Amino acid sequence: MAIEISEQLRSAAAYLGDSGRRWLDELPGLVASLEEAWGIVCGRALNGGNWAYVAEATTSDGRMAVLKVGIPPGDEDDDRRERRALSMMDGDPYAALLKFDDERRAMLLERLGRPLGELGLPPERQLAIATRTAARGWRPVTGAGLRDGAAKAMWLAEFVERTWNALNEPCSEECVVRALQYARNREQAVRALQRVFVHGDAHPWNVLEVPGSTLFRLIDPEGLASEPAHDLGVILRGWNDELQAGDATALAFQRVEQVGAMTGVDRQGAWEWSYIERLSSGLLLLQLGREDEARPYLEIADRFARVYTPWPQ
Repeated sequence: MAIEISEQLRSAAAYLGDSGRRWLDELPGLVASLEEAWGIVCGRALNGGNWAYVAEATTSDGRMAVLKVGIPPGDEDDDRRERRALSMMDGDPYAALLKFDDERRAMLLERLGRPLGELGLPPERQLAIATRTAARGWRPVTGAGLRDGAAKAMWLAEFVERTWNALNEPCSEECVVRALQYARNREQAVRALQRVFVHGDAHPWNVLEVPGSTLFRLIDPEGLASEPAHDLGVILRGWNDELQAGDATALAFQRVEQVGAMTGVDRQGAWEWSYIERLSSGLLLLQLGREDEARPYLEIADRFARVYTPWPQ
């Protein structure tokens, strides 16, 4: 069976070394075994599978679905965490989980429409849709079975510092200092708040149209017990090209105000999460060899390292 592998997926597999390369070699047989076990027929590969193989599938009763097969995990089992999150949410505003196989890191999901990032909408419109969709999923949780947002803040701080050193300081030291400060702030804030379920990675390619509806649904959740500002920070970290082209600070503040007005969420919290996510995303992309994609994240983070926000801290 011929399997089409994107450059992003090849890059991710190479990053994992021997285990990633073995997974690519075994992927055709793995997909064939899932087709047989689940009574599905797989079609073309879909874009957006940076850490998983994603393809169209059709069930035996004609239902359109999506097969997702994750790359072997490293220290943390991201695939099982995603499956648990989807099971907990049990549908809207998340994609419905039809079948799963933890051993093979595979899931069968309902098939949705186009990603928000492919619709050609202006950034502010995309921002509003992603925010509304993520907010529909915020509901109180005890944290059982979910990664804690406070722990994620400190994990990101450690990742930023370690990766910045490993990559020979690709941005200013001020960037790292600011990210570590913000991570400590968010850790303390999450510990003091009633946690809610947050997606954790609600960027425009994880927000998909619901066919025949004006609604959107979310895919690829990290699934965290955190604060709403955490989700907003991930959404706000994007659209760096527009920030580079204009008054970056004014535009970024305007975006924070936009999502704050829509949700009532703390502006400073959203700003701090967006800074941490922007810098860590840039460093990760650089680590994966995707320098052209990484640079806008790092350059904007460098500018914002010296910015004083207008919201109480």
